[in-house]
Amino acid sequence: MQRISGRDVEVRLSNGQRLLIESASLNVEDGVTAVSDQGYPAGWVYGAVKGDGEVEINTEDLNTLLGDAATAGSWEEMAPVDLTFFGKAGTLELLVEVFGIKLRMPGLDLDGKGGDKITHKIPFVVGSPDFVKFNGTPLARRRP
Repeated sequence: MQRISGRDVEVRLSNGQRLLIESASLNVEDGVTAVSDQGYPAGWVYGAVKGDGEVEINTEDLNTLLGDAATAGSWEEMAPVDLTFFGKAGTLELLVEVFGIKLRMPGLDLDGKGGDKITHKIPFVVGSPDFVKFNGTPLARRRP
Protein backbone atom coordinates (compact mmCIF):
# COMPACT_ATOMS: atom_id res chain seq x y z
CA MET A 1 0.00 0.00 0.00
CA GLN A 2 1.37 3.39 -0.97
CA ARG A 3 1.97 5.81 1.90
CA ILE A 4 1.96 9.61 1.91
CA SER A 5 5.41 11.20 1.68
CA GLY A 6 6.42 14.85 1.79
CA ARG A 7 6.49 14.79 -2.01
CA ASP A 8 2.74 14.03 -2.02
CA VAL A 9 1.82 17.07 0.10
CA GLU A 10 0.58 20.34 -1.37
CA VAL A 11 0.88 23.40 0.86
CA ARG A 12 -1.23 26.53 0.37
CA LEU A 13 -1.79 29.79 2.19
CA SER A 14 -5.34 31.11 2.64
CA ASN A 15 -4.66 33.70 -0.09
CA GLY A 16 -4.33 30.78 -2.53
CA GLN A 17 -0.55 30.94 -2.86
CA ARG A 18 1.02 27.51 -3.22
CA LEU A 19 4.31 27.05 -1.39
CA LEU A 20 6.94 24.63 -2.62
CA ILE A 21 8.12 23.33 0.72
CA GLU A 22 11.63 22.03 1.28
CA SER A 23 10.59 21.09 4.80
CA ALA A 24 7.90 21.98 7.30
CA SER A 25 7.18 21.40 10.96
CA LEU A 26 4.22 21.98 13.24
CA ASN A 27 4.45 21.73 17.01
CA VAL A 28 1.30 21.77 19.14
CA GLU A 29 0.97 21.74 22.90
CA ASP A 30 -2.24 20.99 24.72
CA GLY A 31 -1.03 22.34 28.06
CA VAL A 32 -2.52 19.42 30.01
CA THR A 33 -0.80 19.17 33.37
CA ALA A 34 -1.05 16.58 36.11
CA VAL A 35 -2.09 17.87 39.54
CA SER A 36 -1.48 16.36 42.93
CA ASP A 37 -2.82 16.33 46.47
CA GLN A 38 -0.19 16.02 49.18
CA GLY A 39 2.33 14.77 46.64
CA TYR A 40 0.11 12.12 45.02
CA PRO A 41 -1.40 12.27 41.54
CA ALA A 42 -4.95 13.60 41.69
CA GLY A 43 -5.96 14.08 38.07
CA TRP A 44 -5.17 16.71 35.50
CA VAL A 45 -6.17 20.17 34.35
CA TYR A 46 -6.32 21.91 31.01
CA GLY A 47 -3.61 24.47 30.37
CA ALA A 48 -2.68 26.93 27.67
CA VAL A 49 -2.95 25.59 24.12
CA LYS A 50 -0.30 26.83 21.74
CA GLY A 51 1.30 26.01 18.43
CA ASP A 52 4.24 27.02 16.31
CA GLY A 53 6.29 25.71 13.45
CA GLU A 54 8.50 26.49 10.53
CA VAL A 55 8.41 26.26 6.75
CA GLU A 56 11.50 26.15 4.59
CA ILE A 57 10.87 27.57 1.12
CA ASN A 58 12.76 28.52 -2.03
CA THR A 59 13.72 32.05 -3.06
CA GLU A 60 10.91 32.33 -5.62
CA ASP A 61 8.26 31.74 -2.95
CA LEU A 62 10.07 34.08 -0.57
CA ASN A 63 9.97 36.82 -3.21
CA THR A 64 6.21 36.36 -3.55
CA LEU A 65 5.80 36.71 0.22
CA LEU A 66 8.09 39.76 0.17
CA GLY A 67 5.72 41.31 -2.38
CA ASP A 68 2.85 40.69 0.05
CA ALA A 69 4.94 42.27 2.80
CA ALA A 70 5.67 45.33 0.66
CA THR A 71 1.94 45.73 -0.01
CA ALA A 72 1.27 45.51 3.74
CA GLY A 73 4.03 48.04 4.51
CA SER A 74 6.54 45.55 6.00
CA TRP A 75 6.91 41.87 6.84
CA GLU A 76 5.87 42.66 10.39
CA GLU A 77 2.63 44.27 9.19
CA MET A 78 1.45 41.30 7.12
CA ALA A 79 -1.88 39.91 8.30
CA PRO A 80 -2.04 36.38 9.68
CA VAL A 81 -2.91 33.66 7.15
CA ASP A 82 -4.12 30.09 7.29
CA LEU A 83 -1.85 27.27 6.17
CA THR A 84 -3.18 24.06 4.62
CA PHE A 85 -1.27 20.83 4.06
CA PHE A 86 -3.00 18.26 1.85
CA GLY A 87 -1.46 14.91 1.06
CA LYS A 88 -2.89 12.05 -0.97
CA ALA A 89 -1.41 8.71 -1.97
CA GLY A 90 -3.77 6.09 -3.37
CA THR A 91 -6.82 6.07 -1.10
CA LEU A 92 -4.94 7.57 1.87
CA GLU A 93 -5.49 11.30 2.52
CA LEU A 94 -4.29 13.75 5.15
CA LEU A 95 -5.55 17.31 5.53
CA VAL A 96 -3.90 19.53 8.16
CA GLU A 97 -5.29 23.04 8.59
CA VAL A 98 -3.42 25.59 10.71
CA PHE A 99 -5.38 28.76 11.39
CA GLY A 100 -4.23 32.32 11.95
CA ILE A 101 -0.50 31.81 11.56
CA LYS A 102 1.71 34.84 11.98
CA LEU A 103 4.78 34.48 9.82
CA ARG A 104 7.90 35.57 11.66
CA MET A 105 10.85 37.11 9.84
CA PRO A 106 12.63 34.86 7.31
CA GLY A 107 16.14 33.53 7.54
CA LEU A 108 18.69 32.39 4.99
CA ASP A 109 20.29 28.96 4.58
CA LEU A 110 23.08 28.59 2.04
CA ASP A 111 26.18 26.54 1.42
CA GLY A 112 29.14 28.56 0.15
CA LYS A 113 30.42 25.52 -1.77
CA GLY A 114 27.32 25.52 -3.96
CA GLY A 115 25.65 22.39 -5.20
CA ASP A 116 22.26 23.21 -3.71
CA LYS A 117 19.76 26.04 -3.98
CA ILE A 118 19.36 28.71 -1.31
CA THR A 119 16.42 28.19 1.01
CA HIS A 120 14.71 30.35 3.61
CA LYS A 121 13.35 29.20 6.94
CA ILE A 122 10.30 31.07 8.17
CA PRO A 123 9.09 30.34 11.69
CA PHE A 124 5.46 30.94 12.58
CA VAL A 125 3.12 30.99 15.57
CA VAL A 126 -0.51 29.86 15.58
CA GLY A 127 -2.73 32.74 16.66
CA SER A 128 -6.35 31.79 15.92
CA PRO A 129 -8.75 30.17 18.40
CA ASP A 130 -9.64 27.83 15.50
CA PHE A 131 -6.10 26.51 16.12
CA VAL A 132 -5.36 23.28 14.20
CA LYS A 133 -7.45 20.58 12.56
CA PHE A 134 -6.37 17.17 11.29
CA ASN A 135 -8.77 15.75 8.68
CA GLY A 136 -11.43 18.17 9.92
CA THR A 137 -11.09 17.19 13.58
CA PRO A 138 -10.05 20.05 15.91
CA LEU A 139 -7.04 19.29 18.09
CA ALA A 140 -8.25 21.63 20.84
CA ARG A 141 -11.69 22.32 22.17
CA ARG A 142 -13.08 25.80 21.68
CA ARG A 143 -13.27 28.07 24.68
CA PRO A 144 -16.65 27.85 26.41
